[in-house]
Amino acid sequence: MGCNQSKDDVIKIGAILPLTGDAAAWGIPPKNAALLAVEQINADGGINGKKLELIVEDGGCDPKMGVSAINKLLSVDKPIAVVGAVCSAVTLAIA
Repeated sequence: MGCNQSKDDVIKIGAILPLTGDAAAWGIPPKNAALLAVEQINADGGINGKKLELIVEDGGCDPKMGVSAINKLLSVDKPIAVVGAVCSAVTLAIA
């Protein structure tokens, strides 16, 4: 958040992607694309004047890591939405 922004001026979006392990090749490109999109949207003034903040957690294509990631996102970061996971085992575990 910028110096003059309150938490109400930011739209948080969470993402759970495999950033480590064998499936990292499936998680790193979408992470980079999402960060680029957030940067471009924010450079254009955000959404209704609110900046986007992307919070990315590593699901590692592992159900335990995915559950840990979703718990952290929901209890600490509190995004309005969470996208991912790429791996079905993680998606099923966090559902």
